Amino acid sequence: MCTPTEHLKIIDLYCRDCRKSFCVKCLSTHKHHDIIEMDEYLDEIKSDLQEKEKITQESLDYIINERNLIESEYKELVLKHFDSQFELIEKVFRDLHDQLHVKQIEIKREFQSYLDDNNVKYSEHLSLLEDYIKQLNQSLEVIKTGVTVDNSDLLITTVNQYRDTITLPTYTRYNMLELDEESTKKASDSIISIENGWYTFDINNENPLECELFNKFDPELNEDEFSSLKSKIKSELRIGDEWFLLNMEWYEKWKKNTYTRAQLSPIPNNYIEDDEGRKYIDVQENVHYKLVPKEVYNKLVAIYGIDNDKCYSGLVIKYNNREKPCVVVNIPFRVKLIFFKSNQFYDGYAFPLESTLEFKERYCQHFKIKKDFNMYYTNTFGNRVRISEENTIGDLNLQPSQIILFETYSRRQ
Repeated sequence: MCTPTEHLKIIDLYCRDCRKSFCVKCLSTHKHHDIIEMDEYLDEIKSDLQEKEKITQESLDYIINERNLIESEYKELVLKHFDSQFELIEKVFRDLHDQLHVKQIEIKREFQSYLDDNNVKYSEHLSLLEDYIKQLNQSLEVIKTGVTVDNSDLLITTVNQYRDTITLPTYTRYNMLELDEESTKKASDSIISIENGWYTFDINNENPLECELFNKFDPELNEDEFSSLKSKIKSELRIGDEWFLLNMEWYEKWKKNTYTRAQLSPIPNNYIEDDEGRKYIDVQENVHYKLVPKEVYNKLVAIYGIDNDKCYSGLVIKYNNREKPCVVVNIPFRVKLIFFKSNQFYDGYAFPLESTLEFKERYCQHFKIKKDFNMYYTNTFGNRVRISEENTIGDLNLQPSQIILFETYSRRQ
């Protein structure tokens, strides 16, 4: 007899009512039930599963398509629109910063021009007054001489001399140039209106803040242009090319590509020399300045401007005692001077492009000594090397604070 787990015959029947499979021996237990052969039942199951597979796949395809459609609409209608509006807002306020900055520079220049004109007039007028004072003092001396003279002939001579040679100056006081404050007021009113939200923009306008002042600068760089310009800074040195000095602190900000033109402009250029044109000593590459090719420098100046009209550069030169060419910038560096049989060091400086003869003559004049002596420096091997007067300082490959020996006695010894 069959058991629930073991059948005496092959299981080839299925009872729909009991939802069980069984063999022929168990048929009596399923009287009046809906019975079907196992193979037929399996075919039904497969057919049903295939139908469900088709429906499920169609549903899956529909959902995936719906998801893709929503993603596409989100990117097109939301993200892309957001990005375009965000870029527009960035551009609007970047341009606004630029215009305010340019206006600030123009107003400052106007004020400086006003000051310069007054300085000239002041100096000229002061000089004129000094001349008047001198003339009046001379007249006063003549008059005092006449007052104290008892001799009538001498008195007449003195009076005639006064009348013939001394004329009282006609003094007209000059008027100070008055500053036109209208431009300042306009700038202040513009800033106040912006702070109070009175400044409006038409976001549908492609160039909402276009103005003539801003057009003085080249457009700011996009990402590709920035990368291209930055890569040119690493270009190979070619003999004869001109490389320019760029303020190192400014360059460090610019290379991050996170600052706007208004935040960077103008390029500072006051670290090379003082107001009287004297170059600072020990201005060093990669500390105070970054060397960039002429093309890069011109582009940056065209975009950001520069705080004065002076540009500092150096030429690519190949020295005989160096393996590779280098950029020689004629900025002074510190040296130590010592005289023959002396323990006293003196501070000095040298220019890379000056001749050793010019260097020697400068310090002969400074120390008031004759030029008939030799100069020496110590090379990297510790040997004393005589300095030829046919070389330039750059040919010697001197290092900052290197010692130069004057083979003569100092007048101070």
